[in-house]
Amino acid sequence: MTKRDWRNSRPFNIHRWSYDSDIDAWIDDFWHQHLSKLYNQPKPGPRPKSSPRDQFKVLMLDLYLCWRDDPEQCLGVSHDKGRYPAKSRYNALPLTPPVLFELIRVMSKRKLIKVLEGHINDQSQRITTRVWPLAPLIEHFESADFNHLQIGELESRETIILRKKVGGRQELVPYRDPEEAQGNEDSENVVTADWKIPLMRKRLETYNNLLRESFIDVACLEEPYIRTRAKDQDSRGPKTLYQRISQHNKSVRRMFNRASFEDGGRFYGGFWQRIGSDLRSTIRIDDQPTVELDYSAHHIRVAYAKQALLGPEDPYDLGKVLPEYEGNAALQRKDVKSLTLICMNATSPRNGFSAFRGQVQAAIEAGVRTGKVPTHKFCEKLLNAFIERNPEIEAYMNSDKGIKFMNTDSRVSDKIIDHFVQQDIPILCVHDSYIVPDQYEDKLREQMTEAFKAIIKVSNPHIEKEEHKPYTITEGYRRRWEEFQQWKENRS
Repeated sequence: MTKRDWRNSRPFNIHRWSYDSDIDAWIDDFWHQHLSKLYNQPKPGPRPKSSPRDQFKVLMLDLYLCWRDDPEQCLGVSHDKGRYPAKSRYNALPLTPPVLFELIRVMSKRKLIKVLEGHINDQSQRITTRVWPLAPLIEHFESADFNHLQIGELESRETIILRKKVGGRQELVPYRDPEEAQGNEDSENVVTADWKIPLMRKRLETYNNLLRESFIDVACLEEPYIRTRAKDQDSRGPKTLYQRISQHNKSVRRMFNRASFEDGGRFYGGFWQRIGSDLRSTIRIDDQPTVELDYSAHHIRVAYAKQALLGPEDPYDLGKVLPEYEGNAALQRKDVKSLTLICMNATSPRNGFSAFRGQVQAAIEAGVRTGKVPTHKFCEKLLNAFIERNPEIEAYMNSDKGIKFMNTDSRVSDKIIDHFVQQDIPILCVHDSYIVPDQYEDKLREQMTEAFKAIIKVSNPHIEKEEHKPYTITEGYRRRWEEFQQWKENRS
C-alpha cells in the first residue's frame, strides 16, 4: 500500500447513525463475523452506558461514508478523552473512550483498519489519530446495497452548543435547560439556560429536518469536492486539500462562546459556509437555481446603529488608494474589511494586527495571494485611515465587541430562517448572507429588511445581491440529483 496522505482527512462524527433495519442487518453481519465473540463475556468494572455493538455502529457508518466519499480519505478520531464527555448532552449515544479505543485497537490488530497514531509534529501541532479501512472491511463496504442517504445522525444530537476557550482551544461547557432537574454534577460548573434555549433548539430541529429533505449541491462540480491549497505541516511546500460537498454535511448548529448565551450564537455546519461565493452562486436547491443576498458591512452597520446612525454606503471605502496597494483598490477594500472586523474582536491593536498579518500570511502560503505580509506599522496606518473615514465608531475598534455583534447578527438570522422554515422553503445561512431558490428573492429581501429593523432598530439596511456567473450543470450533479430523488421516492 502506498503511503497514506494523512491530510486527506475529515473529523469523526460521533453522532453518525441510521434507523434503517437493512443497515442494522448489514452492521450486524460484520459485527458477528469479526468482533462479537470478544464481547460475549462480561468484563470487570462498570458497564458502558452504550453497548460495544452500538459504538461500533457509529464508527462503522462514519468509516463507510468517509470511504464512500473518497477511498483515499482518512477519518480523524481524537484520542483525547475530553472529546467524549460522560453524562453530557454533547455525547448523545454516548460513546465511551475505553470501548471506542479498544474497538479501534482490536480492528487494527485484526487488520480490518489501519491506524496512524496521533502525534505532535515538528511544528508543535497536534495531529489527530487517522484510521482507514483495509481489505476485509472494504469488501463489506462494497457489498452495501442500500442508499447511503439512509445514513444520518442521532435524533438526540445537541444543536445548541455552549463553549469557552481554554488555552488554545475551545472546550464544551455543560448546561441544563430551565426545566431540567439538577443532577449529580458540580452545579458551579453547569450553566442554567433561560427559556429561550429549548425554543431555539426546537426551531433548529425543524430547520435541520427541512435541510435533510432538501437536495443541496454545487451544480458545476462533476465530483462532489473542491481542491484547495494549504501549507503542508510536514514540509515547506503547499499541499492539495479537499472540501467535500455532501448531503451528509448539511446539519446546522448554533455556537455560543465564553460560556454565555449572550456571546456568539451563529449558525454553523453546512458545507456552503466553507466554499467561496463563486461556487455558492452555482448551488441549486432541489434542482432550482438560487440567489444570495447579504447585508453589506453588517457589523460596521451594527456599530453605527448603536450610535443611532445608518453609516456611509460603503464604510470600507477610504476615498483613495494607499500607495502600498499600487492602484489595487479591490485588494485594499478587502484588507480594510478584514482588518476592521478582526480589530472589532481584538482586545488590543497588537492582537488585532497580529491576527490580520497571520491571515495574510496563510493566504500567501496557500497560493491565493502574492506579495509580502504587511508590517504592524502598515496595519496601524490602514486602521487609522478607516477611522478617519468612520470616526463615529472608533470606540469599537480593539474593543472586543465583535463577539456581541455576532450574537446580534445570529438573532437576525434566526428570525429570517424561522420565517422561511415556517413556509417550508429551504434557506442557507452564511452568517450575514442568505441563499434561497431564486423565485424567493423578493421575499428574502423583505424578510432581511424586517429582521434588521426588528433586531437592530434601523430601517432600510444596505442589502447586496451576490453576482452570479454563467455555469454548466455537470453530469455528476445530475447523477447525484437522481440518486436523491430515488431515496425520497423509496421512502414514500
